Amino acid sequence: MENAPLLRTTMLTVAAMLAAFALFVGTISVVAVLVTSHAVNADSAKDGAKDSASSKALPAPTAKS
Repeated sequence: MENAPLLRTTMLTVAAMLAAFALFVGTISVVAVLVTSHAVNADSAKDGAKDSASSKALPAPTAKS
């Protein structure tokens, strides 16, 4: 087959691009989890509460007349 080297090079390039993409997205995901968990833990420690701020009930809206 004449195109075997071209096909092999193309497949290696595709595999390298997919691996780089997975590494990039994985790194961003880990950073996002670390940042958000740090923010939630800091909020809980500041309030001294056991529950996170997102689980607290909001006050009822008031009607405007």
